[in-house]
Amino acid sequence: MALAMSHADWMKKTYSLTSPRSAALKAIDQALMVRNESQAKFALVSWINAQNSKKQNWHKSVRNSKGAVEDLYKQLNVLGAEVSFDSLGDEWEDFFAKNEVRKLQNAAKAKMFDGKKLVLKHSVFGVARAKKDDFWSKTEEVAKSSAGVSYKTAKATKKFGSLVSKIEETIELITTGVSDGPKKEIIGAVLGSSAQEFAISAAPLFGLVSSGGKAVLGWNDVIKTIDSAEKMMKIRPSIRLGDPAEALTAISQILDRQISYKARKAGIHSGAFVAKGLGLLLDGGAATNTVAGACETVATLLNQLADFAVDCREIQAANKILDAKEFDLKLFETSPILGCYYISIQDHSSIMDFNFENMGKQNWQQEALRLKYAIDPVIKKSQQLIEKSRIEIPGMDSAKGVYQSSRMQRFNVWTMSKGLGRAW
Repeated sequence: MALAMSHADWMKKTYSLTSPRSAALKAIDQALMVRNESQAKFALVSWINAQNSKKQNWHKSVRNSKGAVEDLYKQLNVLGAEVSFDSLGDEWEDFFAKNEVRKLQNAAKAKMFDGKKLVLKHSVFGVARAKKDDFWSKTEEVAKSSAGVSYKTAKATKKFGSLVSKIEETIELITTGVSDGPKKEIIGAVLGSSAQEFAISAAPLFGLVSSGGKAVLGWNDVIKTIDSAEKMMKIRPSIRLGDPAEALTAISQILDRQISYKARKAGIHSGAFVAKGLGLLLDGGAATNTVAGACETVATLLNQLADFAVDCREIQAANKILDAKEFDLKLFETSPILGCYYISIQDHSSIMDFNFENMGKQNWQQEALRLKYAIDPVIKKSQQLIEKSRIEIPGMDSAKGVYQSSRMQRFNVWTMSKGLGRAW
């Protein structure tokens, strides 16, 4: 590709109001002004070296915000031409050598995950247990309150059967797509009993007040909203393995969305569930604060169950990949959390195995160094998501790149070193 970038266009596209032009950048400016390609190429290589020396990914530079640097890079063929060989034998030898390295890397990746499975973190069940105990405690409070006789009678005679069915239907809708074993586990952990037993205890609470039925019916709309949000989260950028810059950009976008969503979704879901029961506080009569509080706890538990169900569905999808041993950066398209483990525990050279074809070109080492600094922030984001997620791979909490991300993990190492066991 011949040099097509004009000096005026270059100056316009690389202009920044807040960042003064460095001496290295001015050297590119000058070379483009006099239309000297070799000088421009030398100057651009020098500028990229300066970026690398500062551990900065030049693709993310303010000078490349409009793609001007990348365009110039391609026009000047900075990376260099394809590697030439003296004979066909040498070319085949190079091909087989690179292919062998790929095989060894793939074998190493598979071994890292051999026998591994994603599961819910042990700590999340402790949180669920506290909320579950709160519910059963509040039902006892209701039984002792002014509404107690009505509540106990309704429960004993299985009155409000339609509400029982609606609550069971809600639980079934929440756990759609979760296989039987995990479904039973999360229902027991969150609700403290079977779906039917929980519904029999919860239904009379809502049946005691005129707006209770509306609250229960409204939950299904909340679940549909949650399901819609989850489907939107699964519409992820495609990972282009042949283009390192595009692959890393897509992964960063996926991780940014996941980290943000993990941080806010619990509040959104819980608020939506509880909002369906706010009218109970204004109902009057039997809807005492005790009854309303118990109803709100039910909504909170269903929110917790919805979050666990989402996690279980991701775990199932990720474990299928682990069983199939299909390991590359496209993991992020199916299971971001598995992708995070994949990228956090490897060396940079393994992550960048898609850079093999550039090996031997004029400036391939410069590009490899640039990719190293481009990967570093992705690894940090991966560590953040591992820490925030309720999903983990047991036995990998002390692995390279995973252990360093979590204060709680470091605290666990300290407590175990003192003979105190795990903190969670």
